[in-house]
Amino acid sequence: MKVLFFALLIVMLHATAFSQEDGYLSESGTNDKTIIKKNKITIEVVCNYCFCKSTKGISVFSDLSKIILIDSVTVYYDENGNMTQRIRINKKNNSTLVDSFSYTPDNKLVQISSTSILNGQETDMGYKLYTYDSSGRISLYNEAYVLPNGITKDGLVQNVYNRKNQLVEVWKQSNISKLVLCEKYSYYIHGRIKKIDNYNDDYSTKFKYCCRTTNIFSTNFNEYYHKSKIVYNRHHQCVKYLYGDKINEFKYNNDGTLAESNSHYDGNMVSITQHQYYKGS
Repeated sequence: MKVLFFALLIVMLHATAFSQEDGYLSESGTNDKTIIKKNKITIEVVCNYCFCKSTKGISVFSDLSKIILIDSVTVYYDENGNMTQRIRINKKNNSTLVDSFSYTPDNKLVQISSTSILNGQETDMGYKLYTYDSSGRISLYNEAYVLPNGITKDGLVQNVYNRKNQLVEVWKQSNISKLVLCEKYSYYIHGRIKKIDNYNDDYSTKFKYCCRTTNIFSTNFNEYYHKSKIVYNRHHQCVKYLYGDKINEFKYNNDGTLAESNSHYDGNMVSITQHQYYKGS
């Protein structure tokens, strides 16, 4: 019975969140319609539903009116399948964040610029720039954020690779510091990540693999210990992520694209994110 009720809930969410008609996409909670372009994958829409915290002993599914459409994300792609624009609308504070993506002729990402729109006013939120070495790896990564006081905070990240093309060191520099070592990576013989040492926050993360699971162990300078786990299906897709009392689950379409993700905390479901992909005819 519970399974049937959950399935009914998902169907109701799907029906109320999206409607597609005559080449247009309409989303409940938004004022606009977005034209569906005839590309490979033209638009990806993500809507996140959050459940209000239920009282003790009452199921989160007991009152559908508590389900709130928090945000929607619309992503545009070019004819090569590269993401060109991502529009995130937050229903809670009525704000919009627009990310624009630029690429080289060989489809390498070189820039992401962000703009915030609040109460009709546009604000530049900063940018990210990527530089590649002769092997096509990201060698430098520059980013700038505009703080609320109007000051721009710049940062430079430099990646160091070994002869196996594995990332072994990450160096960072800000407008108030020199270039310093922040992360160090080590690997097993077969190439899987073994350990990450983070010198910024002074903690270490170790990875252990078993069949279709990855166990992650983290410790910091206070010897705080934490364990998390990632579970995969036979297609090597992540289907579950366990972190303390939090559990994230992922479901996929037959073509391998992400269909749905949901989050549980302390035994209760707290959010559902549905993904819909529109393909040209």
